[in-house]
Amino acid sequence: MNRLMMFLIAFAISFMYFNAAGQIALSEEVASTVDTQLNYSDGSHYEGQVLFGKIRTGHGSYSWSTGEKYEGTWDKDVPSGSGKMIWPGLGVYEGEYIDGKREGEGTFTWTYEGEPENGQPVSYQGQWTDDAVGPNGIMTFANLGTYEGEFSKGARNGRGKFTWLNGDQYEGAWSNDQISGLGTFTAADGTVLEGQFTKNALTKGTATYAVDGGKATRDIQGGRTQATVSISYDNGTTVSGKLKGDTFVGNVTINYPSGDTYVGTIEFGVKNGKGTYTWKNGAHYVGEWVSDKMSGNGKYYYGKDESVLSLSGTFSQGVPNGTLIYIAENKLRYETIWSNGKCTSIRYKR
Repeated sequence: MNRLMMFLIAFAISFMYFNAAGQIALSEEVASTVDTQLNYSDGSHYEGQVLFGKIRTGHGSYSWSTGEKYEGTWDKDVPSGSGKMIWPGLGVYEGEYIDGKREGEGTFTWTYEGEPENGQPVSYQGQWTDDAVGPNGIMTFANLGTYEGEFSKGARNGRGKFTWLNGDQYEGAWSNDQISGLGTFTAADGTVLEGQFTKNALTKGTATYAVDGGKATRDIQGGRTQATVSISYDNGTTVSGKLKGDTFVGNVTINYPSGDTYVGTIEFGVKNGKGTYTWKNGAHYVGEWVSDKMSGNGKYYYGKDESVLSLSGTFSQGVPNGTLIYIAENKLRYETIWSNGKCTSIRYKR
């Protein structure tokens, strides 16, 4: 073997070594990265660390001929690790990459295109999966508000909370960037919409809002506000029925803080017409009312049992008046005469 051949063999061996397992591997000298600049035929440019003279590995900056720029870490010729990507006139991403895709934690700021407000600055901070936002993060619309919650398929999907700049807030289910599913919307003025939402509108549930002296609640069915309203007043009284302007009219149900209830007609805010008033102890009056008092024909039961202990006839100004029939515990009937709420005469009636 001539001397030239021996030199070439020795030179080649000097770049190789045997590892602990006896396998041939490249020496550290050859495998180490170096700083360089690379120009590509499409006009793009790379400046940073490379392996074997051309494989981008380590830290480097790559500029596309179209203006985009990435600066950060590379592995096997693709962005991997931490980096910053700039799209001129569109947006900036700064965060983690895996195999050339945004993966892990990162922040993206861009100009929004489409609803809810085209052309406004938007930023997202949170998790990324397969180059898309999610599963959890915070998205801020500079001129609108902030969403915090779940994402999938690049959109708000799952549970999340959106807080508007004016103080309104929604918390609940989202679907394809829209409020859809069970949730609660709370306006800055205290109005609360709660129930099933579809495409940003409450379709089934309740609407609660402030009224003079209390809070009103209305049912929502099929996206329409129902006529019946329930008002809980600050004094503990609750009234359910139909409003005419700000006043209840027609049939209502009233629950008093004492435990008493009234079910019947009402006019100008007072009991008028026919209705049933039930006291907490079970006693109840069924009959006519005038100006919030028992007046006209009616029947008063002394307890829950309507078979005995009752007084029926005419009432005036809230008390028995005139001739009334009294049924005792033994179911015997008595004719009684009353004056201004006092019994003045009683006799057995067959």
